[in-house]
Amino acid sequence: MKKSLALCVFAAANISNAGAAYAEMMFMAGATDMSGASINNATITNSSMSGGSASGVSITGGTMAGTAITGGSTSATNINGGTITGALFSGGSISGANISGGTISSVSFSGVTLTSAAVDNPTITNGTMSGTAISNAPISGSAISGGSITSAALSSVTVSGSSISGGSINNTAIGQTTPAAGSFTSLSAASLSLNGSPLLPVLSGTSGSIGGGLLVAGACSQGSVTISGASVGMAVVATPNTYPGDASAWKAYVSAANTVIVKVCALIAVTPSASTYNVRVIQ
Repeated sequence: MKKSLALCVFAAANISNAGAAYAEMMFMAGATDMSGASINNATITNSSMSGGSASGVSITGGTMAGTAITGGSTSATNINGGTITGALFSGGSISGANISGGTISSVSFSGVTLTSAAVDNPTITNGTMSGTAISNAPISGSAISGGSITSAALSSVTVSGSSISGGSINNTAIGQTTPAAGSFTSLSAASLSLNGSPLLPVLSGTSGSIGGGLLVAGACSQGSVTISGASVGMAVVATPNTYPGDASAWKAYVSAANTVIVKVCALIAVTPSASTYNVRVIQ
């Protein structure tokens, strides 16, 4: 015989291996309270919990389908290996909950606060989390597929073993506490540092043509390059675009702020080939 339960108060109750006993179209409202209860292998379908509280509840191996939980609260709840499908959680509070190995599918969370909860190895498929606050909750080994998380506040949350694909991370420090390897196709940054020391960009410029005339041994021909940011004492590398020839040598240095001098000199009497020089200043 099929039994139905409605408007019941459960206190330290145990519903186990219900068989033909179902809580169908059950409505828990107002001061409805479930405290220290255990629901095992039960099916709860199309039920509503409004304004009540569930404390110290254990749900093992059961199914919650099409259930609406509105304005209520659950505390120290354990959902182990159960299935929650098509449920609506709206404006409630879930605190100190442990969801282990369960499945939450096509569930909508709206304005819900989840605090100090442990969520281990669940699968969340095609669900929606909107306006939800998740605080101090470790989320481990989770797969979120095809769902959406919108306007959610994540505070002091530890996410481990997870994969984030196709999203964006804004205004967030990555690897600040525990650095790890990273791979990027492109990187744009306002500043870079290595082991605490800033990495500054290399300054560069190109000189006009230098050389092309006969030089006696020890004589030099020179030109100047304006490079913004260059200052006296910085290292400079100059490279000719046309090799000036054997018995010629060239060098460059910062002579004044923003000014680099490039010289090509003769080791013996020689005519260096005229060339422009690419100049790089290392800050």
